Amino acid sequence: MSPLIANKFTEKDIRQWLSEHGYYGNSAKFVELELHAIQCPGWLQVFRFQVEAKAANGGWETYFGAVRDDERTHETTIKTFRSYGQQQKILAQWSRHLIRRQSSRSDELLSMRAAGATVFLFIMLMFLLAIVVDRLN
Repeated sequence: MSPLIANKFTEKDIRQWLSEHGYYGNSAKFVELELHAIQCPGWLQVFRFQVEAKAANGGWETYFGAVRDDERTHETTIKTFRSYGQQQKILAQWSRHLIRRQSSRSDELLSMRAAGATVFLFIMLMFLLAIVVDRLN
């Protein structure tokens, strides 16, 4: 599902940042780039992204990142991480006291999948246990 609002300016900023840090920013592939949080009336915005970037040495690398864009001061801060957990820590810090947007890729959705898998495994275990008990009788 594509985002409702295209983040072309933020994407351009990330590509430029990648180019300045030893990657081929123009060839980067965005897996995700979404608004994560905002402060009313919208001057301060926090974005999350996942990008696959080609390094100068030729290898492709995946990064989880965050962008903090403050239009009042014209400051844009970009941070990238190797792990999803590190990204989530900076997003939590930067979005404290802001309005957070829920994503289709949120942890809550992942938790629902885990719960569904647990229920499925429990049902399968009970089914196997019923077969064993039936054979013993």
